Amino acid sequence: MSGGAVAENPEENLDNSSMIGGCTNSGAVKGGNYTGGIAGETATAIVENCQNTAEVSGTSDVGGITGRAANGYIVSCGVGASVSGEGDNVGGITGSSEDETVSNSYLLTGVDVTGGKNVGGIVGSAKNFEITNCYIAGGGTITGSGENTGGIAGYYYTHASDAAIENSTNNNSVSGVLYTGGIVGYADMVSMSYITDCSNSGDIHGGDFTGGIAASGTYGLGIRSCANSGKVDGKDSVGGISGFYQNNPLDFIMETYNIGAVSGKTNVGGIAGHDTGRIINSYNAGTVTGEENIGGIAGNREIDTVLSNGSARCVNSYNYGAVTGNSNVGAVYGISNANNSEKVYYLSTAAQSACGSGDGSGIETISEEDFVTESFAGRLGTDTWKQNALLGRPTLINNPEIGLLGNGTPEVPYEIPDLDTLESVREIVNDGGRGSYFKLRMI
Repeated sequence: MSGGAVAENPEENLDNSSMIGGCTNSGAVKGGNYTGGIAGETATAIVENCQNTAEVSGTSDVGGITGRAANGYIVSCGVGASVSGEGDNVGGITGSSEDETVSNSYLLTGVDVTGGKNVGGIVGSAKNFEITNCYIAGGGTITGSGENTGGIAGYYYTHASDAAIENSTNNNSVSGVLYTGGIVGYADMVSMSYITDCSNSGDIHGGDFTGGIAASGTYGLGIRSCANSGKVDGKDSVGGISGFYQNNPLDFIMETYNIGAVSGKTNVGGIAGHDTGRIINSYNAGTVTGEENIGGIAGNREIDTVLSNGSARCVNSYNYGAVTGNSNVGAVYGISNANNSEKVYYLSTAAQSACGSGDGSGIETISEEDFVTESFAGRLGTDTWKQNALLGRPTLINNPEIGLLGNGTPEVPYEIPDLDTLESVREIVNDGGRGSYFKLRMI
């Protein structure tokens, strides 16, 4: 057990007021299990305003701030050097955590996180855990040689109702083997939980089950107001938002979009690779390519008839991206067994048909000319959608796509080329745009 400032503060010696605050480490830390840049292991402690700027390496349960944390808080902590573990549970902030909250914490530019199973930019393995307002600047890579690799969390388990990963951003590339996601690798839910207001711009490379936001989730996972702009590539069950969305009546993807290119072999979709849940007020504008079961919204839409209850399960959504493949290729679904789409649209040039194989009812084709009209946004719903003059298609009011060069980070801000665009951006931000960075580039 090794730590740059504290090796261990065991639970039996602490109460909830215990604190590690204002600590800084600039010396390399190398250990075995439970190795952290500030503390090897903490329990019922608050770790606040701590910074680590030196490399941390160990075996398992390795983190830039703590190796393992339980029953406490990590608040406003930052890491500026790479973190690596030869084994499992490796995270940029903490390797593993249980009954813990991490908030307002970050990785600086160029930080790599490397390990085996359960590797994440913020936390490797998280159980009954909340993550809020965390940020990964980019320029680094999160790499897992085993299953469950994520931009924010590798493995995320909770039995707490309404637990969440909120307002967090990953700009690092992510590379994994099985269950690889821009925000979460594998979300193992026992109660309804959420990934909300999160975004990924890093390129995601994985094997089976690969997603721009989440690779896969169980029981009750809601993804809402999220966005992916990074390239996503994998093998089977690959999606711009989710790789494999499990069969549960509570699951949903809502007010979410993908604009990154998505590619794989089988079950590849702009929103979901293999979809068995609900998709509401969402869209894809990225290209989608693969071999079999390739769709602009879902590659394989497989709905249990008992769970669907005859109601619409994909509503107020569209695909704008080109879709190509060899077998079962559709502008909306590659293959579908569900007759439960309502107000679902696709650009007429995206693919030859709405559904490559199966039921494509409830889906309508829209021409390029109609996409740019206010009336099309009105058909989707003016309470949720607004025509975007910069992009020439509808975008979400509460989760707006900016449509400019850059990714909105302090390091790579959105570029505003002229005053007319500045006015359009003003309207987008005033309509509810999330906190992003801009710079005016006058021509």
